[in-house]
Amino acid sequence: AVVPSAGDEVRVGPASAVWITNATPLLSSFRITGGTLIFTNWTTRLLAETVTIESNAVVTVAGPFATNQMSNRVWIVCTNLLVTAGGRIDADGKGYVGSQGPGAAPNVARYGGGGYGGRGGWGDQGSGGITNGSVHQPEGPGSGGAYGAYGAAGGGALWIEASGTADIRGVVTARGANSANSFGGGGSGGSIFLRCGVFTGTTNG
Repeated sequence: AVVPSAGDEVRVGPASAVWITNATPLLSSFRITGGTLIFTNWTTRLLAETVTIESNAVVTVAGPFATNQMSNRVWIVCTNLLVTAGGRIDADGKGYVGSQGPGAAPNVARYGGGGYGGRGGWGDQGSGGITNGSVHQPEGPGSGGAYGAYGAAGGGALWIEASGTADIRGVVTARGANSANSFGGGGSGGSIFLRCGVFTGTTNG
């Protein structure tokens, strides 16, 4: 019932929904064995020697959001990261809402897709959103597709630094969403940036 302190071992159990709104001190370990950890704010960082995301556990981000709102991302800094089979770091559809973001599809282009690492798909009356962001260090959320409120949200932003080993046996994803309306375009994918000493995992990761 207290905020974790430096050196603590932190565990999030099944059926829990925990929001992280501020940067943590350096924890000895962080383990989520089920439930959901939700990051809010761009500067919120989980800092721990080891981070373990077990089966049926989800680490995600608040969203989607408009350009005039606080953007969010998952930011993990650790020595070793383990995402077990069935564990997820998931920012699907957690980027900019429809028709917003630097690669938003123009509203005149019905069905137009949001752009990010590449141009968004063409609509029936114009092009999709423009290419933007960095090839070498992608860090922004994905942009929304056209057509106004009909457009789907882009994917969110994941930033992971593991100075030792990143062992990915589960899922790390930041896909754009599909529109639920026939006039709407899909959102662009978001960003996944992973820097580590050793990258490993399994074929189903």
